[in-house]
Amino acid sequence: MNSVEIIFIFSNIINTYVIFRLMHLFAGERKYSKNIEITSYLVYYLVSAVCFYLIHIPIIMLIGNLILFFAISFNYSATGKERILAVVSIYCILFIIEMLVVAITGYIHFPMNSQVEYTSVMGLVTNQILGLVVVNFLRVRKKQKIVSIPAVYWFCIAIIPLFSLYFLVTILDVGNLNKINTIILISFLLVINFSILFLYDFIVNIMSERTSNLLLEQQNKYYARQIDIMEAAMKLNNFIQHDLNNHLISVESYLRMQDISSALEYISKMKKYNGGTEEIYSKTGNSVIDSILNLKLHEATINDIHVELKVQIPEQLEIDSFDLTIILCNLLDNAIEATQKMNSEKEINISLIYDRRRLIISVENTYAGKLKMKKEQLFTSKEDEYSHGIGLKNVGMVVEKYKGTVDISYDDAWFKIYVMLYI
Repeated sequence: MNSVEIIFIFSNIINTYVIFRLMHLFAGERKYSKNIEITSYLVYYLVSAVCFYLIHIPIIMLIGNLILFFAISFNYSATGKERILAVVSIYCILFIIEMLVVAITGYIHFPMNSQVEYTSVMGLVTNQILGLVVVNFLRVRKKQKIVSIPAVYWFCIAIIPLFSLYFLVTILDVGNLNKINTIILISFLLVINFSILFLYDFIVNIMSERTSNLLLEQQNKYYARQIDIMEAAMKLNNFIQHDLNNHLISVESYLRMQDISSALEYISKMKKYNGGTEEIYSKTGNSVIDSILNLKLHEATINDIHVELKVQIPEQLEIDSFDLTIILCNLLDNAIEATQKMNSEKEINISLIYDRRRLIISVENTYAGKLKMKKEQLFTSKEDEYSHGIGLKNVGMVVEKYKGTVDISYDDAWFKIYVMLYI
């Protein structure tokens, strides 16, 4: 075993670790157990080592690595689009770094379909050091955001690493550039792909800010409504307390005269006047939940929707109000919208239960028996999906953040959705 092969055994450990860190940055959180994850990287290490010793054809190595990267990515929670972007970005950056080191160490012609051996010990070591530098640099920049990126933005971001990979393979395969020009071109490709990563972060931040502003606007509206309801209740309470004695004297006088009908009529007037204020449906002490429920249930009531509400939660919950607003607003908006389309039997059943660090939210509503389906997924029928509560997709992303579950069921009359969060 020569020195290059010995160095590769150790440098490949670093390479596997770099891939592990990059997958955690780009492919989301781990879905399966730690043992499964470790096993998958051990398999990658062994397969890549065997390929290094037995296969020296660049195009086969490239395709094989992409397949292995995709296989590893299934350890993580990324969606299909996110998985493709993660794998392509990770491989493209590592490949460009490797080719830059290769060019610097004097190898500027790599026929992609012929056997090529790379024998620079310095190149192997430098490549892994640069990989570690890139990982630490990106770890500082990367932020997890709960936001959905439009498909057109995602396509534009993903296509550049793919073109870069093709361009780089073509340069090395042809090999008609001198060393300096090859290094410069590869460096430019590296800068372009780093720029794309920062552009992706920028778009995520913009979309996240837009989402946050919309939710903040909604929350402010809910809080203002809650304050109006509380002020109206306080004014009515003060008024009744002020005149209560006079009202009781009037009722008592009717009863002394045994004029039961007049007494009942007077009491009926008092009840009718008391009903003039808006009902407070939720009084848990949790301002976010109370404000949303009171506004949404008032909206349901004025649309002749019968609502059954069950709330058993503490005043303080270990959940971000931003996330709670996404879930409650979307579920209630969808339920109210679907029920409004009914001519009769307009009913919504809402339940919020906190039990053993689990928040269980249940929303059941009658509906017209028609659902908008796409690829076996349910979609809102709102014309402006983004502006009406951000959409069911972000509900799923919030649930995923809290390691929760979503269960949807329906029949010809009822649509039911259950959300469980671990908080």
